[in-house]
Amino acid sequence: MADEARAEREGLAQHVRAIEDRAHREVDLARQEAKELRGQVAATNRAHASAEKSSFQSAERAKAEAVEARREAGAQRARADALEKQLAKLKDLPAALEAAWRQRSPTAKARNPGKKKESARP
Repeated sequence: MADEARAEREGLAQHVRAIEDRAHREVDLARQEAKELRGQVAATNRAHASAEKSSFQSAERAKAEAVEARREAGAQRARADALEKQLAKLKDLPAALEAAWRQRSPTAKARNPGKKKESARP
């Protein structure tokens, strides 16, 4: 009976060791998975930080470009206004040129035959 008890104890001890070994393997596996997941989280965080930095830089560039575009638009608007003013001044130019042309035309000279140009000779 003692041999049976000893055999049973050894069997149970062996069973307990097998269960403990299995539990240790599962714990080791869980630790390894946790380590891998921490690495994935760290990589994801780095990628996110990089993307966020890139987005911030893109936004800053876009803001700077918008400011430059507004400045350029203002300059072009001022140029357009100046050209518009010049154009408004030149609207009456054709009529003024025509009047000047009429004064200098040969028909005007024919009407005033008494007026002759003096020569520059002594």
